[in-house]
Amino acid sequence: MFGDSYHAGWSVPKPSQMILFGLAYRITGSLWSVNMLFVAASALLVYYTCRIMDKNYGALIPFLVFAAFVMMTPFSFGATLGGGSGLLNTLFLIIALAHIRDLSRLKNRVMVIIFLSAASLTRPDNWVNTYMIVSCIFALKYLPRNRPKFDRVDLLFLIPLFMPVVWHIMDYFVFGNLFYSRWLAQRFAMEYSSGRTFDWHRYPGLVKSAFFGTFHLSSWFSVRTLTLIALSVTGIVTMFVKQRRILLFMACPFFGTIALYFATYVRGMLFMSRFLFYNYIFIFFVVSVGIAQLGIFILYLPVKYLRNALQVALTCLIVFFIVYTPFRTKIVASMLPGLSSRSEIVRRENKAVQSIVDDLSPDDVPIVMANLSISTSRIALKLGTGRDIYLLERLVGLEKLGVQYFLPDMENRTVYLAYGKSVKGGIKNLIQRIEKEAVKIETIFDEYGLKICKCLI
Repeated sequence: MFGDSYHAGWSVPKPSQMILFGLAYRITGSLWSVNMLFVAASALLVYYTCRIMDKNYGALIPFLVFAAFVMMTPFSFGATLGGGSGLLNTLFLIIALAHIRDLSRLKNRVMVIIFLSAASLTRPDNWVNTYMIVSCIFALKYLPRNRPKFDRVDLLFLIPLFMPVVWHIMDYFVFGNLFYSRWLAQRFAMEYSSGRTFDWHRYPGLVKSAFFGTFHLSSWFSVRTLTLIALSVTGIVTMFVKQRRILLFMACPFFGTIALYFATYVRGMLFMSRFLFYNYIFIFFVVSVGIAQLGIFILYLPVKYLRNALQVALTCLIVFFIVYTPFRTKIVASMLPGLSSRSEIVRRENKAVQSIVDDLSPDDVPIVMANLSISTSRIALKLGTGRDIYLLERLVGLEKLGVQYFLPDMENRTVYLAYGKSVKGGIKNLIQRIEKEAVKIETIFDEYGLKICKCLI
């Protein structure tokens, strides 16, 4: 299942992703199956979110609004096509929250435990979120004066709290280091933070910029911003009245994620807007509820068919108003080129990677160095190993940190350099230095702006 594909150290290994991706590729033998996992994850995210809404806010409008947000807004649509742990992480949390409404049934308890555990093995920020959710489960049940007698079965909810231990155990058995993920995350933080300052006073501004950038807001007082805030407040108030318990549980990951990344930011880790994927989905949720409630409040007319028609018309207008951005002139028209573009990128990457596989003889053990223009993950899956596969961006980062031996031993080895022709700066200089050391250079792929050279050192 793992097949050494995750040993290269391009990103922090996440057990849930390793298992899902490894199984998908092992069963199907196709890299397209990994992309299809994210498409299925988006569909399931919409489905389970609609289950949380149930019929509390109308039977159709909030479902359609939320589905439109997830499928059509640039950041969520891009996450579905490009992949990333944020989507899977949010899906696991939403599935757990969908079953947390009624914990009297054993099936729901088991589902909550399974998917909180899966979420904790997808991203480390869920360690904090899971602690908060489990604490709320026990607090809501056993803190009131009319609390029931303690049920020992509830101790099973403590299982997700031990997933950090499981994560470290997997690190030890797969990578030989009990704290491999932590070491890798610290190394990345050192690479990215080189020459930067991390003042905690800047963090609120970074979070604001993340939300403004994602939802394409220009200022607090723009029409789009005020509309989004008004709909969000309406949705939260409506949830407080109709689904107070669910609102509490959904708020735990929202605030827990922001608090965790504040703690990591002040310790020298860069903050990136993609870390807040769940938070964006939560905003979509409350805005969808707000839109549905607004339709009920404003368009409560005695004429049934006119009321329904106006509700649908108003919902479509508000959704278009929020989703529309200066960068996308038409919602549906923008999706198809995006999907076509991603499909073409994957096809080109597969063709480039296959050229390496075709060039290798059965006994070859090459070194492969690639930049972000060609997916190193695809190379690893095709070759069946992540050993001796390096990301050029990481190597340049290590060099900037002053690491003396940041390059592998290349003497008497075949080195494949895979990169986009537009590379420049440190990556271009590193490629040129490696090519100067080669006694023979052969170009095995040169199409679509991608180039792969075979160097005999």
